[in-house]
Amino acid sequence: MTLGWLNFLAPVLILIPFFSLPAPQQIDFPGVPSEHTYQRDTQDDIPSQNDRISRVEISGKHSYTIIEQPKDNPAFVSNKPGTFTHFLLAERYGTIGLMAHNTQVGPIFSEFEIGTQVTLFRHDQEPIHYQVQSIRKFKALSPNSAYSAFIDLEDGAHYTAGELFLDIYGAGDRLVLQTCLSRNGLKNWGRWFVITNPVGDELILESYLPTYKQINPY
Repeated sequence: MTLGWLNFLAPVLILIPFFSLPAPQQIDFPGVPSEHTYQRDTQDDIPSQNDRISRVEISGKHSYTIIEQPKDNPAFVSNKPGTFTHFLLAERYGTIGLMAHNTQVGPIFSEFEIGTQVTLFRHDQEPIHYQVQSIRKFKALSPNSAYSAFIDLEDGAHYTAGELFLDIYGAGDRLVLQTCLSRNGLKNWGRWFVITNPVGDELILESYLPTYKQINPY
C-alpha cells in the first residue's frame, strides 16, 4: 500500500469506531464534542439551506433532526438527544450516511426490519423515500482502536476498517444509518448498519395500503 493511499484512508479508519472512544486531550473524538468543535460549525462550513438534509422520519412515527458535520471535522457526531449526524465523507461515494450514538437515538435501531420505511427531508424540497434492504452487524476486534478489524456477525467474514467503510458506503445511491453495537458491557463492542435503498412514491403508498383499507373499508 502506497503512502498516499494510506493517507487517504486515514480519516476513514478513524471514523468507523466513533463511539465511546477514550479521548486524548488534543483530539476531539466523536462522542466527546468540545467547545472548539461547536465553534467550527459555522455557516461557512455547511451547505446552503436549501441543500441541507433537515430531518429523517422512520416508520412514519419517529422523527429526528439531522445535525450537519463541520466540513473540517469528519469525526464529529452530535451528542444532542433526538438527532442524527450527517456523515459528509460518505457523500463522496454517493451515499447519504446518518450516524447516532447508541446512547441517544441508538435504541431505534432495534425496531428496524427489512421493509421498514425511512423518509428523508431537505429544506424546501420534496421528501425522498427509502426502504430498509439489509441490516448488518459487526464485531470490532479492537473496539477502542481506530484501526480495528471487524467480523461480520452473519457470515464470519473479516474486514479491515477501510474495507468495511467501502463495503457499506462505497455502493452509492443509498441511505445508511449507523450506530454502535453494545454487548458484554461495552457500548462500542461492534458496529450496526441499517442500509436502505430509494423507492418510488407508488411503493410507499402500496406499503401503507393495508392500513388505509382497515380505516376505509369502502
